[in-house]
Amino acid sequence: SQTIGSVLDLVDIERVEVLRGPQGTLFGRNTIGGAINVTSKKPDNSTHGDLQVTTGRFSRFDLRGSFNVPISDTVFLRASAQTSNRNGFIDAPNTPSGDELGDFNQDVAQFALRFQPNDKFTADLTVDYSSQDESGVPSVLAGVFDGASLAFIGSLADPSSPFYVPPPGPLPAPSFLDLFNILATAPLGQQGCLPPSPMTPPFCPPGIVPNPLFGQPPVGQGDVVDIEHGDLRNLSTLGLASETDTWGVGLTLAWDLDWATLKSITSVRHMEAFTAFDYATPATIGELVDDFDVDQFSQELQLSGIAMDGRLNWQAGLYYFTEDGLNLDDVEFTPVRILSGAK
Repeated sequence: SQTIGSVLDLVDIERVEVLRGPQGTLFGRNTIGGAINVTSKKPDNSTHGDLQVTTGRFSRFDLRGSFNVPISDTVFLRASAQTSNRNGFIDAPNTPSGDELGDFNQDVAQFALRFQPNDKFTADLTVDYSSQDESGVPSVLAGVFDGASLAFIGSLADPSSPFYVPPPGPLPAPSFLDLFNILATAPLGQQGCLPPSPMTPPFCPPGIVPNPLFGQPPVGQGDVVDIEHGDLRNLSTLGLASETDTWGVGLTLAWDLDWATLKSITSVRHMEAFTAFDYATPATIGELVDDFDVDQFSQELQLSGIAMDGRLNWQAGLYYFTEDGLNLDDVEFTPVRILSGAK
């Protein structure tokens, strides 16, 4: 039910179905616009396997493999795994780790067990795990739009200025960069507190703590990197990261009752994720840190069949879903810091 943790590499795929919505009857919640149904290969009664190796630039090395083996006449096992690794290509010298951005490190594994004692009953148990540990989005500051400074806009509105534009003449849009530099580089108001004089520390009323963001250097054209000549650097000082750990267990039981098919689908999933992103500058213009921890459980019962000499397909069922999660958001957008989340 979460988009976080759903972008991952898949192994051992049998088919992918793109279904037009709504699909709530068969696929539950969040399927008003449709559904993408990914079906994994099921274990069978033959012995086979495959192995694939991929290499490339930036020390890329991918290894993917799977094997299928019958344990007995009624129990079949299938396992698959993949590791994908690649170095980054954007320097990040100011981050705590100093690791290059744009790297790719992911491990995926899936274990499937099928029990089929007869033609009337089938039990499928699936266990999957995915881990992703990367340094962050490979972004650079490619340019800044200075726009009209607040001082220039003020001169346009000042009747004594030679640049005065009488009403209702339109005034140009203010530069966000200019506004940021004014708010972030000078201690204004209670967030930065008030210095009694240039030679004394800031004075803060009781209970007010100076915001450490104030007093940072201004942002300008000097922070723009020359990407056309290969200067790929991210100047952020934030610990940029993109990390996800996900595992799940699913059990599907199917009975052929002759007049109908009864199916039980049980699923348990857990996901932890941490992301940190900013705008590739040494100044704190905008920083986003997200922390996720989610547990899910679902149980579905389906009863389906065919009636009226094959002219009617019918289905009835029950669906139960519960989720327990915690999402913490820390957004730094000078001069405001927003702490939010959901549980």
